[in-house]
Parts: sequence; C-alpha cells; structure tokens
Amino acid sequence: MLAAMFSGKFAAERDENGAYFIDRDPTHFRHILNYLRDGVHYLKECHILDEPIPHINELLREARYYNIRPLVNFLEIHKRRKKQSTISELTHEKEYKFLTSIPEDRLVETFMKMTAHDGYDFEAFMCPGQKKGGNSYHLLFSKKLSRGELMLLDKLVGMRG
Repeated sequence: MLAAMFSGKFAAERDENGAYFIDRDPTHFRHILNYLRDGVHYLKECHILDEPIPHINELLREARYYNIRPLVNFLEIHKRRKKQSTISELTHEKEYKFLTSIPEDRLVETFMKMTAHDGYDFEAFMCPGQKKGGNSYHLLFSKKLSRGELMLLDKLVGMRG
C-alpha cells in the first residue's frame, strides 16, 4: 500500500506543507516505519512482541492495511505462539491425588512413579496404624494445572450442570 501510494500511479493527498496525508490512526505508524527500516529485529528489540494480544492485533490491523505481508505473517505466527504459551502456562490451581492403603514394600515404587514419572509434587505422608501383614500408608500428591487444563475442566463441569 505504501509503495503504491508513492509510486506516482495514484494521486496522493498532501496538506498545505506538502506532507502526505494518510487517514489512519498514527499510534502504530512509527512501528510500521521502523519495521520497514529494521525488520523483525526492531520488533524484538523494542519489546513490542511482549505487548498484550489486543495491542498486537492493532499493529496487525495496520500491517494488513498497508499490505506488508511479511509483517502480517510474522505477527500472526507470534500471536499463535503467544496464545499457545498462555494456554500451557501453569496456574496456582492444583489437582490432588490421595492414594490410600499403600503397602510398605510399595512406598518407594509408588513415590517414584508419582513424582518422577507422572510429574506430581509430594504433599503429605500418613500412617493410619498397623495392620496384620504390615503397615499401610496414605500419600498425598499434587500437580499445578495449566490454563488449558482449567479451561477444559470448566467446560466439562458446564456440560454436567
């Protein structure tokens, strides 16, 4: 779009000082110009990519208007990656597993499976008392849930209710 505006094929509107008039919100125009000068390096160095998705959407809208395909493609890919990382981001919500009546000879095996293999954190250990044939134990484990897991749980609970 910018190339077409200044190619001479179209009459570009100028103000009384001879400056070109572009009827767009100027908020992101400096980013468009700096991208055209320096490429993706500018976006990374100036932390524009760290902005919230709504701000990136505004820049994307301007890149589409000016038909800057490489910038449009880059921002769309960045948005998908950012959304994906947000979904996998851990929350403070936890899933708990309470295992009961674990025989003494299976404690280490159970502990290793839950922590090393399944990714749970150990929370508590309880020995309710002696039984014939040896002691049995109760173990409590927890795992932080991702935003994606919470969204799925919310959907499942909504389907039940």
